[in-house]
Amino acid sequence: MYTGWEHAVPASSEETTVAVERVRHKAQLGLSVGLLSYASRSVKEAAPGATKSTESTTDVGTFDSSSITVGYGVTDSVIVSGELGVSYQTQSAAASSGTSHQSDFTLAPAVDYLFPRTPLFVGASFSFEALSTDDRISSQMDLLYGISARIGAHAFITDSVSLDPQLRVGYLAGHGTDTGKDTSLFLGTTDLSLSGFVVRAQLGLSAWL
Repeated sequence: MYTGWEHAVPASSEETTVAVERVRHKAQLGLSVGLLSYASRSVKEAAPGATKSTESTTDVGTFDSSSITVGYGVTDSVIVSGELGVSYQTQSAAASSGTSHQSDFTLAPAVDYLFPRTPLFVGASFSFEALSTDDRISSQMDLLYGISARIGAHAFITDSVSLDPQLRVGYLAGHGTDTGKDTSLFLGTTDLSLSGFVVRAQLGLSAWL
């Protein structure tokens, strides 16, 4: 496969390697989709007049997210970018809670280091996430902050288009509120403290302009 990172050796007695520039001073516009994710979360609840409780959940998802990336190649090896993710899901839950609606908004600035003459990169990002879940029983709003490390590649399939596989490991923490709607169960607001780890594999496609 042509990766765009091959080097050429001039036909001369002196062997000289010429690096092919692909990202320096180029704007990146990309679209990515989550292939597989694993999340472990802990939620501490503090309802008024009730004993604090902790609930732990584990989720595995496939094709559960998509995002747009806008970036810029500062040098041959340094890329700064911002990622915007928006998702909306509707699913049927238990009969008692009815249909559940969930919306998610994520903004994540990042910086990546591209290894010389290879498509491989490592990087880090800081994320801000707003998550809203609503059903017949309650309405929940969460605000999360996270930091993640990632490793991946920009494998060029043409001079200006790359495939971008990537693996991320991150930590999230934040707070939220859960407001009850069903008077037969609970009508009030519960404060939530959230934390957890997320591992995600994703695949992107980027144009370098």
